Amino acid sequence: MLQVAGGLGLGLVLGYSFGRMQAKRDLREADRENLRKRPLSRPTSSSDVAAEHSMPNAKEIAAAKAARARLGYQGGAVSATVPQDGKLPDGPEPAAQDTEYLDSNELQPLSSPATAAETALCDLGSSEWMVKIRGLNTLRQLAVHHKADAASSLSSSLPLVTDGVKSLRSSVCKTAILCSTDYFRSLRDGILPYVDIGGSQQPQSSLLLQLLLKASSNDKRFVVEEAQRALHVLTESLDPVQLLNRLMPYTAHRNPKVRGQVAKVIRLAAAQLSSNNLASFGVDRLLKTTGTFISDNTPEARDAARQMVPLLHRAHASETSVPSSDSMGKENQGFPAANTRSRSKLQTAEPNAQENASAGPLQSMANGSSEAGRPNWEEFCHSTLSTSAAAAVLRVSNQ
Repeated sequence: MLQVAGGLGLGLVLGYSFGRMQAKRDLREADRENLRKRPLSRPTSSSDVAAEHSMPNAKEIAAAKAARARLGYQGGAVSATVPQDGKLPDGPEPAAQDTEYLDSNELQPLSSPATAAETALCDLGSSEWMVKIRGLNTLRQLAVHHKADAASSLSSSLPLVTDGVKSLRSSVCKTAILCSTDYFRSLRDGILPYVDIGGSQQPQSSLLLQLLLKASSNDKRFVVEEAQRALHVLTESLDPVQLLNRLMPYTAHRNPKVRGQVAKVIRLAAAQLSSNNLASFGVDRLLKTTGTFISDNTPEARDAARQMVPLLHRAHASETSVPSSDSMGKENQGFPAANTRSRSKLQTAEPNAQENASAGPLQSMANGSSEAGRPNWEEFCHSTLSTSAAAAVLRVSNQ
């Protein structure tokens, strides 16, 4: 019985396998027959091939709609000029437009400055970047050749210039930086109330901060270089005392590259002051900033701090010859209004103040107490700074 059952099982298995093999052969034969009877589906003519490739797929159509949405054309919908059969627009590409950056001495005067100022403000409100550049160049002409008209429109024009500096299009950004440079050079202290609108609390409206940002962290090298030149002109054209007051809030900026630029600009502004005027501004205030920068993680901040140390050392030595320096320092604290008194102090400073302070008084202040009973330089550093910062400052001053 077992042998009979085993034989029946083997026969069933062999029969099932043979049946599957026969079914597969039948399917292959049927497929070959269908292929022989089926007409060719691929286009045979060149026009058919072109028609097949001219039809975009769903991914290409979606990309085209997204591009139109970014450009602001009907919210991404296909316009009436585009065929509705799914074809992408064709025709010649628009001509490339090059931007010409003019030097200040190449700008020409305007025949009607008042009308040109109104037109420039309208151009700066346009969505076309070439129109924006035209408006910025008009403002540059006003700043260079028509200072009165440029000054009268500062409250309206400078926020638009700040928006241009923030532009992601590098040509607009550079032209706006050139415009701000012309404003600094021509209007000088008249632009002070508008250069840091909002301050560190409203960074988007501060031209000063936007220039610091562009000078430190832009991916276009020519924009970085232009922003750095603008900051250099800023320190040469504006009242150093008031500029220092506006720079102080940015010394603790969270972006280390911005802190590096702030340190460089503070050093340039401080170099515009005599030792007596630095002492009047507050050596301890600047020394605290220098002590922070001298151990910063950016090389620009550290280098600027090292260059600040000799300036502050001489200013501390000259404090013995400044009467009532405490009251004069308080007068320059905060954000004083732009006036001629601070400028006259700078213009009437003794021309040989630094030379006189760098010899005898500097050496006596370094070695012992001054005649007025003030602490010497080493004691002053230790009383103002932390131990590590004071050691770093003294190490630089002893070199």
